[in-house]
Amino acid sequence: MNLKQLIKSKRLTHIHEDSSLYINRRYFNENFGFRNIPAVFRKAFKNKESLELWDIGQINKIIGENKYMCENMKREKKEFAFKDFAQRLRSGYSIYLKIPILSDSALCQMFEVPKYFTCWYLNSQIRKPKVGRRSYLLYIGGENTATPLHQDSWEAPGWLYLFKGTKIWFFYPSCLNSKISKNVEGYDLPQILSSKNDLDKVGKPLYCVQRPGDLVFIPPSSFHAVINIEPTIAITDNFINEIGYENVVSHFKYNYSKKSCQSLRGVINEGFKKLCHD
Repeated sequence: MNLKQLIKSKRLTHIHEDSSLYINRRYFNENFGFRNIPAVFRKAFKNKESLELWDIGQINKIIGENKYMCENMKREKKEFAFKDFAQRLRSGYSIYLKIPILSDSALCQMFEVPKYFTCWYLNSQIRKPKVGRRSYLLYIGGENTATPLHQDSWEAPGWLYLFKGTKIWFFYPSCLNSKISKNVEGYDLPQILSSKNDLDKVGKPLYCVQRPGDLVFIPPSSFHAVINIEPTIAITDNFINEIGYENVVSHFKYNYSKKSCQSLRGVINEGFKKLCHD
């Protein structure tokens, strides 16, 4: 039984699919952001030029000699030059690579991040950021690689745009967060995909099939897992703004110093002031 047949047999529900050609900040916030609803946007962010530019060959021309730490499905890590990683990927190796890329780099010039995903924390004058040094993450994964069940850093909301390949996502409803936090392994991919496991008893995740040109929104504090069913190239980031800032404040309260919490609140107050003037 292949993955798509397995999902069908478990009667999982697909997350919201939005086919709008254009989306503004108000539409996104009112329909998804403020409501913490995972969604995949099929058309609003599709850019034929960027889809053609972001391929292994083009990336190899820019960073081929750079060395990065790669990971296989056993979570074993090894350093490769990107050109060697690319060769292994073409040969069918199940390896995964996560690369920080700077906003002023040649790679980032090939994709424009939607303005309503602007991060107040990383653009705050309180933190005095270095102009032009904002970074994102480039994910490149071989066939059948996966990211296990997790919440994103600081439980902040996030987005992921896919350039190549196909990903299948699983999102658990937020009402299960407390149970999952106590037993993450009991809800992870092996349990989701097991033909013997009755998801009706423990709680079903939603799922999403993401294809090139699609952007997926990850709500704050959302437990999610991802499988690359073929080689993929994607760019992703987390952000703090009027969306999900309460979740980040709560996370800071229990994990960081009082000084860090005060700094975060200053960033949020600054962000809301700027938002009111826009």
